[in-house]
Amino acid sequence: MLTILVTAGALLLSVVFYWLKDGEQLAPQSARLLSFFAGTMMLTSAVTGLLCLALTVAVHRIRRDRPPLAITVTAVFVSAMPLATMLLLALNG
Repeated sequence: MLTILVTAGALLLSVVFYWLKDGEQLAPQSARLLSFFAGTMMLTSAVTGLLCLALTVAVHRIRRDRPPLAITVTAVFVSAMPLATMLLLALNG
């Protein structure tokens, strides 16, 4: 559950930093700093997203009583969002 929250929070911060970098007239140093923060948060969300996917698979294999379906779907969706966002950013250039 914690990895879901960390992934969602890091992805949200990354999107906010990208939005601020592109939407405002900033000095070059500020734009570089926001771009660095956005990239760092995107990497953090991708790593924690992959960890969340691995933990979801491990929980389903190891535990006898499985978590509710809504939690599993949310975990997979939130974990896949950073990877999808990175793919979209790579395709847009």
